[in-house]
Amino acid sequence: MFPGINKTIFAAALVTLLAGAGRAEDIVTFQTEDGWKLTGSLFLPREESGGVSRPGVLLLSEPGWEDRTIFTSYLGEDLAESGFVAMSMDYRGTGASLGEKNFESFTAKEKEGIAQDIRAALRFLSKHPGVDSSRIGIVAASWTARLAVREASENSDIRALVLISGAPGESARAYLESEDSVPVLGVVGKDDKENLLELAKVYADSKNSSSDLLLAVGYGAGMFSHTRGLEEKVVAWLDRNLKGLGQ
Repeated sequence: MFPGINKTIFAAALVTLLAGAGRAEDIVTFQTEDGWKLTGSLFLPREESGGVSRPGVLLLSEPGWEDRTIFTSYLGEDLAESGFVAMSMDYRGTGASLGEKNFESFTAKEKEGIAQDIRAALRFLSKHPGVDSSRIGIVAASWTARLAVREASENSDIRALVLISGAPGESARAYLESEDSVPVLGVVGKDDKENLLELAKVYADSKNSSSDLLLAVGYGAGMFSHTRGLEEKVVAWLDRNLKGLGQ
């Protein structure tokens, strides 16, 4: 702490500074069907909606590599500023959802419980009073891409997918090829040749004319810090393909 500065005054000034900067992040908690209490962040538009519900976007980081705060730095606030209600989350065993066991010590079967975390987050987001539950998008990094596509195949309210450095797998590709109502945006590092090949196949097989592929620098959500203009491109794509659906 700086000498001669009252801690209470400093804290108040900091809160005022953050509010003036337009930060609109609310910390929330919710529970999965198997009892895990999870923590998430909601990014809310500052402007009033006039009673019109907004599309929602769930932001999925890579479990065991990045926690939900990666989207506090990238995408979360940009999506809120563009009129979305965005939500990031800490999976079971990570970040503020640590619980009694760390994700790194999970068995392969326990790690599959991440699917329940994603389902619970989608349920929470869809029930938010400001969200149009029929216009939900998912941004999924790394191996959560497979789980995101699985959710989309079972939930018709998921209307757009952004897959970052993630190979969705053969069965997921087959679903995306057959379901032309769900556009997919692949975002992948130009040197990440394995995932580039997989996402190129998704793009090539998709029957939706709005599906697209963006080349970036790096891997996962961290690419937003290495690729100028990437956030703006992803937000603009979601704006066209999710918000553009209309209420």
